[in-house]
Amino acid sequence: MLRLYRHIYCAFGRVVLSKHTALRDQNAQRVRRRSGTTQEPKRDYRKSIDELESSALFCFVPKNAHQMGAGSESMYQNSAGCSAMASPKFVVLDRGHMSIAFLKHSFGLPTDQLGREMRSRKLTVTRILLRATRVVLSAAAFALVIPIAYAQSGNSPALHTRMRWQDFISGPEGNKRLASLQKAIAKMRSLDNSPPDSVNFRLSWKYWANIHGYLGQGSKFGTVAYQTDRLNRLQMSQFLPYLVGATGKPGIQDQTPPDDGTKDVWATCVHSPQGKQLNVFGWHRMYFYYFERVLRWAANDPTLTLPYWDYTNPAETALPDAFQDTGSPLYDWRRSEALNEGLAILNPQITDIDSPLSTDTNFLQYEGDIESGVHGNVHCSVGQTCPIAIMGLVGVAANDPIFYEHHANIDRIWSCWQNAHPHETPGDWQNEQFTFVDETGTKITRPVRDFLDTKTLGYVYDNESNCMQVATLQATANETPGLLPAEQAFPNILGSVKSIGLKPTTTSVDISFPKGTLHGLTGSTPTPTKLLLRDVSSKSDPAALLGVFVERKDLPQNRQYVGTINWFGVFDAMQGMEGEKHDGQISRTFQYDITRQLRRLELKNAKELTVVFEATSGLAPSKKKPSRERALAAPSAATFRADAALTIGAVELRQ
Repeated sequence: MLRLYRHIYCAFGRVVLSKHTALRDQNAQRVRRRSGTTQEPKRDYRKSIDELESSALFCFVPKNAHQMGAGSESMYQNSAGCSAMASPKFVVLDRGHMSIAFLKHSFGLPTDQLGREMRSRKLTVTRILLRATRVVLSAAAFALVIPIAYAQSGNSPALHTRMRWQDFISGPEGNKRLASLQKAIAKMRSLDNSPPDSVNFRLSWKYWANIHGYLGQGSKFGTVAYQTDRLNRLQMSQFLPYLVGATGKPGIQDQTPPDDGTKDVWATCVHSPQGKQLNVFGWHRMYFYYFERVLRWAANDPTLTLPYWDYTNPAETALPDAFQDTGSPLYDWRRSEALNEGLAILNPQITDIDSPLSTDTNFLQYEGDIESGVHGNVHCSVGQTCPIAIMGLVGVAANDPIFYEHHANIDRIWSCWQNAHPHETPGDWQNEQFTFVDETGTKITRPVRDFLDTKTLGYVYDNESNCMQVATLQATANETPGLLPAEQAFPNILGSVKSIGLKPTTTSVDISFPKGTLHGLTGSTPTPTKLLLRDVSSKSDPAALLGVFVERKDLPQNRQYVGTINWFGVFDAMQGMEGEKHDGQISRTFQYDITRQLRRLELKNAKELTVVFEATSGLAPSKKKPSRERALAAPSAATFRADAALTIGAVELRQ
């Protein structure tokens, strides 16, 4: 139905153009007769319906506008048909020597710069054009009222489905979806050099990457010069080209917010500093909600929906092929070379979320484990290591297109938790507010609580219920709920070793305990057992991830993966983020439920457990290109920087 009204509306638009063209030609003929000129002026006023819809004349409210927010303002702002040259305050037609502002919309929106520019022009409007304007506006009102009435009727339209990448590019519509995504990113990039105070700039790739973070004077992430000095101090100067650029390859440039209003939007991403937990899931869900709306505008495709990189599936840990294509807007040369060339994949161990999803007992615990675990693991592994630009450096990570597929999966991982815990009551964190811009360039401030249910935002994920790699024992009833310190939740220390200095590659620690201590791991309700790593400390970025494993001393080949520790953002500047400055020695404590791993090791009669710590890149050789030399396919061995002085205060086994 809405399509019919659009065509009616566009038909009236053509009437306006044709009548104005006729009148303009008559006036031009009079001028030529007076001046003796016979040359016909160049013109091209015939526009198709598609061109009219993208010409800044037409802005339509979608049928699902009621899901975007309450009120006519929200409905209007969700219109996907507005051109970048349009403001949400005017429907503007600009053709050659004629510019006409078709009145201010009655949505109560503040006037922006485009509106001021339009009012400042000296516009000539004839009576016949005014009459046509009234007709067009009447048709527009009719077209707007119909979907609003539909929205209020309670009939919910179909939701968009965010699909895993392989499904996104597959099937009859796969190529179309991929082309639409590439078109959107290319369009946003084309706006990077727009005037800084323009609506176009607020819809550019640069602007949206800067919302997450940027380098420059006044940024909490420091400047390019600061990050350059940092790499030199860390003796990691070999990675400088990824920051400052190389011959024929772009580097990161310092940015400056164009106005005070932008300072409220740029570099507002939240990542938890030591000792605090911030609203990581909430901020990023809001960010991606508005980013997706800009993508739809840029692609002129209201059906475009962000896909996610399903790396929690061991079969999908390779960087998707489209991101390896050097001719695609999805490509960025500043990733791990092995990933970009398809010679390596993410090691499925670093993307395993089975443990937090099955054993964490509340949302905050889960959010913290995902942020410090798989989230940071992927950032560091894709971006060479941390703190290497761009994916490995918080302040510039959003410049890489794969960032958005990565974080779409993190958002899905949140939805997995919500699906498994539908009755969990959100805490006060839901009342925190953040500021973004929408697809019209308008600033919007809203609380996180408006973004808890993805269905009210107009999307769901194709998989929110089967999110683990393997079937796993669920947290048992006798596990102490909440975020109590390990000493309270698991008071019995079965064994411990203190003051461990980690070697550059591998360190093994043997924990002894009385024989039969782990007998409670048998049966249908095993006793939950925790591995506590107290005060994992480093003086600076170690330049590698830390893999943690447990094994039997008499059967080391049967070791079990426990977790991976990363340093994504840990030593980044981030001055002003909750008053924290990330420098000097930093200590963090980690606890892992290893009940499942111990059962697999069959340790019920054992009296010793070996904990192994390994430096890792987070990558594994690819099996998809066996024709390549294996020496090339194997990622270089990861080692910890000696200057990082990586230590662990204590390793404890608790029940």
